[in-house]
Amino acid sequence: MTQIERNDLQEIDKKIDTLIEITTRFDERMKSLTDCKDDHERRIRAMETKPSRRADAAFMSAISAIIGAVIGGIVSMFIKK
Repeated sequence: MTQIERNDLQEIDKKIDTLIEITTRFDERMKSLTDCKDDHERRIRAMETKPSRRADAAFMSAISAIIGAVIGGIVSMFIKK
């Protein structure tokens, strides 16, 4: 093997090492982006369900008020007699 071939091989090895390094950094960034995307999706889902929870709470409050009024009416009918 000639000196020129050795130098060419060394240059190729350096380029391969650089490509491996770049690929590793790319993989790390992709994982970071995927984690960030998953976090954003989780937050969006949480925000989308909040109105539903608020509506459920308002509905339960209204039902409680109606039941309280009915029970109060029944009790007042017994007290008047």
